[in-house]
Amino acid sequence: KMLMLQKDSLMQRSGSDNYGYSLNGGVTYAEPIGQHAQVTVGYNVNYNESDADRLTRLYDFENEVYLPDFDPEYSNSHNTTYLTQRVGPGFRYGNEGTSVSGRLNYQHVTMNSERIYPALFTLPETTFENFTYSLMARIKLNMENRLMVRVNSRTSNPSVGQLQDVVDISNINHISAGNPNLQPSYSHNANLNYNYSGIENGITFSVGVNGAITQRSIETSVIRNSPGYQIMSPDNADEVLATLSSTGQFSKPVNVDGKWNYGGHIGMGFPITWIGCNFNIDANGGVSQSPSLIGRWDGTEVDWMTNYSKRYNVGGGMSINSNFSDYVDFNVSYHPSYSNVTNTTSPESNRQELHHRIGGNVRVVFGF
Repeated sequence: KMLMLQKDSLMQRSGSDNYGYSLNGGVTYAEPIGQHAQVTVGYNVNYNESDADRLTRLYDFENEVYLPDFDPEYSNSHNTTYLTQRVGPGFRYGNEGTSVSGRLNYQHVTMNSERIYPALFTLPETTFENFTYSLMARIKLNMENRLMVRVNSRTSNPSVGQLQDVVDISNINHISAGNPNLQPSYSHNANLNYNYSGIENGITFSVGVNGAITQRSIETSVIRNSPGYQIMSPDNADEVLATLSSTGQFSKPVNVDGKWNYGGHIGMGFPITWIGCNFNIDANGGVSQSPSLIGRWDGTEVDWMTNYSKRYNVGGGMSINSNFSDYVDFNVSYHPSYSNVTNTTSPESNRQELHHRIGGNVRVVFGF
């Protein structure tokens, strides 16, 4: 592929290779409390190692061959390890169709990251401490009514590819690089669902709500509309690797607060006995927010703004399914959906979408 950089021609051949493995272990002690409950104490450990290589050879136009050695400015070999330890108490309860379990953990994560090529560079060992929790309850109100509650928190580590600081110029209009200073994200999640199943009347009904909030979510920072902005080598602050054109952009992952989503759904189904079919109807809706950083170079420095992209969506549907014969089955469905996306600092990216999905099928069984 031919790429143009500052009036110079550059042709490259790149290859990527990723390798990783993980080891897990743990021990739990449980002590019964009565006939239906127990308390627990557990310890879990996880070790994860990932290696990522992006190696690039440049083309020698004079001799019309690719150079035998990897180019150090556009190549990178990176190694990252995570050691995650969790310890904490928990409990379990179960009786007559109802079960409740919960756990609270102290979590300690040790991250070691180093660049092996082109020059060995080891980041200082980083530790992250969090309390994570989980609670799940399946409650049987009676034979027809059930309630389910699920609440938890979790962390998500950046991938080794996101940590690589190599500059990727395979697409000169969309140059990218990793960020070795990323931290794990931390999210809180909650779900509540109610279900009714009529034994005699055949009616089903369900309703649920959910939500999630993420701290330090790994999002994208983009420098755009900045012709003349120079992308420097991560090893040499005086060496220019690329210069943005009027249509070019430079992106890398960053940690940003402000990501969340909330939603809900409701559904109902009942038999239509006079035609031997089941009719189902449902509706859903939600709102979510995703942050990102947008930068513009003014010739001296980059002015950063946080863009909040909000998405509002509603949808629904209905379907009819036959149950009048062992030899003929059919179903017909219709599902519309609408979404509206708004951006605080990039109104040109606002959009609205309306989708309609209609489906159906017929199955006939011939028996002799």
